[in-house]
Amino acid sequence: MNKELLKEYAETKNQIKELTSKAKEMEVEVLAEVVSTTKELEMDNLKTDYGTFSLTERKSYTYSEDYTKRESEIALEIVPIQEEMKPFEEKISGLRSELDEVAKSEEESGKAKVEIKTGLRFSGGK
Repeated sequence: MNKELLKEYAETKNQIKELTSKAKEMEVEVLAEVVSTTKELEMDNLKTDYGTFSLTERKSYTYSEDYTKRESEIALEIVPIQEEMKPFEEKISGLRSELDEVAKSEEESGKAKVEIKTGLRFSGGK
């Protein structure tokens, strides 16, 4: 057994874990800096000697009680259907499609509350 290889691998994985945690802690401060600087310079991203910092947006929806109620009802309908599986796959698909249509309708009509989260993307220099 190559103990040195195993030790090096374990140490590397631990370093990655520590660095990932450190980067996550720094992200809020870096995000604020990038937002401020890109606004000030009227740019979409910030190119530095270290790489490019870009702002990203991600939508997440909070659906109405109507949606969550129907989702629960459909879940209860799906469970016994799944037990019998194959003959009911079309039924499950149809119910899921119905729920997708309700979600899409709520998104388009504005009934679902949208939250846009600004994140940070970094492309390292070469």
